[in-house]
Amino acid sequence: ANEALTGPAAGGAYELSGTINFNQDGPTSGIVGEGGFRPDEAFPGIPGTTGHADFFTTETFAWLELPAGYVRLGVNSDDGFRVTLHEGPDPAAPLLGVFEGGRGAADTVFTFVAPAAGLYPFRLVHYDGNQGSSLEWFAILGGADGRKRLLNDRTHPEAPRAWRALLAASPLAFSQVVLEGEGARISLKWTAAAGVRLQRRSALSGNAWNDVPGTNGQGDYAEDTAVAAAFYRLFQP
Repeated sequence: ANEALTGPAAGGAYELSGTINFNQDGPTSGIVGEGGFRPDEAFPGIPGTTGHADFFTTETFAWLELPAGYVRLGVNSDDGFRVTLHEGPDPAAPLLGVFEGGRGAADTVFTFVAPAAGLYPFRLVHYDGNQGSSLEWFAILGGADGRKRLLNDRTHPEAPRAWRALLAASPLAFSQVVLEGEGARISLKWTAAAGVRLQRRSALSGNAWNDVPGTNGQGDYAEDTAVAAAFYRLFQP
């Protein structure tokens, strides 16, 4: 039976806005606690309905905002963990970091390459046996002291940000605007969606926007620039 206290989000999950810095006895402060960051927080849902905090597991999903190039992340855990690169559980997901077995709070650091700056999906699974339990998820940013920062630590602007989900791109945005032939022709592209219309007017103010014929629900448009100036927008009622 799942003895953890049910969270308010879908599927009984917890939506967190801070960092991953947990201790089964949290919140704690000062020298009390485990790992390298203070103060700790309690694991969400622990202790559960039976009031004990042993033999449990947690699962964390996050989109991490990473720079291009080498990235060093670390997990301080008691006991084991694994970090994979995927939005959800997938046995074929790339394994980035792991510790298998029982231990007191200790670091495992792993390095990988982000091919481009952007958002990447991560899954962190942690489990506890008995006695103490803690979990921290951090980045190592370099420098003489290593500059360890908890992921999503908003007190440090340099700490990598974490996001819960990606939203679909708005259809009301041009994906391409090209002037061809030294400005003699304009080509526009956007994400086609029902009801999205291309509109045009000759000045930013003082006259009405007019639909460009034949563009309702389309995703591209091109015309010769016969007028001195024209302004375009995407409109969805």
